[in-house]
Amino acid sequence: MGPYKMVNLNVAVLHSKRHRAPSVLNLKQGLDATEFNVDIYPLRALSESPERSMKYVVAASIMARGLKTYFSNWNKYDVVIIHKLLTPLDLPILESLYTKQSSVIFSTYDGTYTKRPRTTTYLAKAVDGIVATSETIFEYYSPYSTKLSYIPPSVDTKLFSPQQTTKSGEETTHSNNTTTIGWIGDANQHKDELKFLLDIFSSSPSVIDELEIRILPGGDLPADFRSKFERLDAPVDIIGWVERDKVPDVINSFDIGLAPLKRSAFNAARSSEKVREYMACGVPVLGSNFGENKYLIPNNGGFLVESKREWIHALNQIQNGDYDLEKMGKIARDYAKNNYSAEEVGHRWERFVYEVATDD
Repeated sequence: MGPYKMVNLNVAVLHSKRHRAPSVLNLKQGLDATEFNVDIYPLRALSESPERSMKYVVAASIMARGLKTYFSNWNKYDVVIIHKLLTPLDLPILESLYTKQSSVIFSTYDGTYTKRPRTTTYLAKAVDGIVATSETIFEYYSPYSTKLSYIPPSVDTKLFSPQQTTKSGEETTHSNNTTTIGWIGDANQHKDELKFLLDIFSSSPSVIDELEIRILPGGDLPADFRSKFERLDAPVDIIGWVERDKVPDVINSFDIGLAPLKRSAFNAARSSEKVREYMACGVPVLGSNFGENKYLIPNNGGFLVESKREWIHALNQIQNGDYDLEKMGKIARDYAKNNYSAEEVGHRWERFVYEVATDD
């Protein structure tokens, strides 16, 4: 096999997610770091009007755009990447069309197979290669394909980096005698994890005596959660929506990034993108010893805990100053940069796409 970089491949990416969905932006980021010619085809209309957001309207639009896109000129592409699933039902309608291409890769990203097994099973059997974005996904799809690669989501280590000041020039500071613990995520998708954190903080008030809590919930925090967090006997900062380029400013205000994860089949396959972002900013992570967290958080770069009791014990130790958080953050930063940077992930995509495209 010759050097894969010598081949200038034309690659098409198909997806039916929102055009700024985190998984779409992440996939584009990794592919942009390759030497391929990449075109991305969103099957969902870009408009976010109320009418467009109705499920049946969105589904009809995706199907129409999917069929229209299929009948365009696809001969120019060497490889087609199907990102997650295309058809808005658990029926592989659009998938059965696009898998007729000569070289097709299924980009998984999460545990969709737990919710839509018919389409994911069809894709796994019909495509020429599968990209698993977590170790659990890799294990699940192993029986279906010999061309299976673990390619984790990347992190922009230039944007997500340790900062002494915010982009506005203000110093990033913490209160003199407190440690700031922070959580970033979509509150609507992680209600179980927020309930877990509330349970820890409210059932053991001493654990937050010298802690500040900062939350970036990806929009409005549901009212019931907001009121419970605000009643805690600790300073709580609930941050409203910020643009992506401002997220590192928030992370850099943390001393510890929190990554709780409820045990479920879907959560086991999550790519845990926020963990990479914490680490890239030089922030050590306190996370559940479950799912992808187990493979992401390096020794001496964070903490993996099991039970509620272990969570409380770890928070007490952090609060007491038992760990050199700055040193741990440097280890986490180096690990993220060496393993999950866009450049490193791009090299993995190059190798795998080339392998699939040139397989006889």
